[in-house]
Amino acid sequence: MASQILYANFLEDRRVYGLTKTYWKRFFDHLAAAHGFSYRGYINDANDYDGNPIFSAYFLEKNRAVRVIQIDPHEVEDNILTTAWMDTIELEEGQAAVDELVIYTVLTVDTKVKCVALIEEWILGEVTVEEMKGMIEAVFG
Repeated sequence: MASQILYANFLEDRRVYGLTKTYWKRFFDHLAAAHGFSYRGYINDANDYDGNPIFSAYFLEKNRAVRVIQIDPHEVEDNILTTAWMDTIELEEGQAAVDELVIYTVLTVDTKVKCVALIEEWILGEVTVEEMKGMIEAVFG
């Protein structure tokens, strides 16, 4: 049986889109508060309702970033609900690039667990980019 899709119509309903953003904000707020970190968004998407990104967080104390791209469950290709990769992003012109975990997901009960685990490992762990790539490979094959 397929896992329940969360916020399935977030791209059609701005209220649901707001609820989806709030879900991610609460997750990142809790993660930061529980560990004494602070974060800020780094991609201005205030007027975009396309899920790219649904949420972004730059953790100042860790100098690491996370971008969550939430995709339309009706546009899934090759039955892949979630994947992730490592990237770099220049937060401000002239500033050194920051390592970024990018999550690309249809948010379901099952994929949420995988996404949260990867984000927590990236932000809370002492893993390198290469180690994180290995973890992503292990989770998503």
